[in-house]
Amino acid sequence: MLAAIWFAAFGFLFLCLFFHAWQLAFRAVFLFVFLPTVAAATAGCLWGGAILDRGKTSTLGQALTRGVVIAAAAFVIFAVLFAVALPMVERGWSWRQSGGLFVLTSTLGVFLAGPVVLFGGMLAGGTLYLFGRSAPTRQTNIDRV
Repeated sequence: MLAAIWFAAFGFLFLCLFFHAWQLAFRAVFLFVFLPTVAAATAGCLWGGAILDRGKTSTLGQALTRGVVIAAAAFVIFAVLFAVALPMVERGWSWRQSGGLFVLTSTLGVFLAGPVVLFGGMLAGGTLYLFGRSAPTRQTNIDRV
């Protein structure tokens, strides 16, 4: 659960930095801020726990790589959510166009947002790893008798 919150927070932070100067309608905030945050939380929940597992992730490099993979998975989840949500939120779009929206979001989105997504994933994975290593474990909290 910590990984889900961590990746959602980093996703939200990067989105707020990206869209901070624009005045967006509510539906645009829903599509371009809320949905990517949900996608980041979902990917973090599904695969981010491995970063905190000392048996699966033992170096910072592994954590950075896992962060990139989780961010890429979050992008795919966002593309699916966007393709499903856009026909419901915006007029002029139909359900028949959802497949094309998924392909469009997946291809052009990679070129436009890919570097930001991957950098955010690296930063989230690396900081989650460092946070997990600095937190006390059960073994360090046991009093010796």
